[in-house]
Amino acid sequence: MDKLASETATLIKAAMEESGVSILELSEQAGIPRTTLYRKLSGFYPFDLDELERIARALGVKVAALMPVLNKAVA
Repeated sequence: MDKLASETATLIKAAMEESGVSILELSEQAGIPRTTLYRKLSGFYPFDLDELERIARALGVKVAALMPVLNKAVA
């Protein structure tokens, strides 16, 4: 498992929970296929910057909030 991918997935899942957005809703709002989102939220596959930007927009958060290195620096 990729540590950075896993940490990113954890931050995204926390933002989803806080926003009350399901995987299906996020998939639709971010324009990311549901199966791709499931695989990447498992922490085994990394998100690319474009996906992170679309997810952040859909969840109403800053991209930095979804990036472990930047998230720790900001916190």
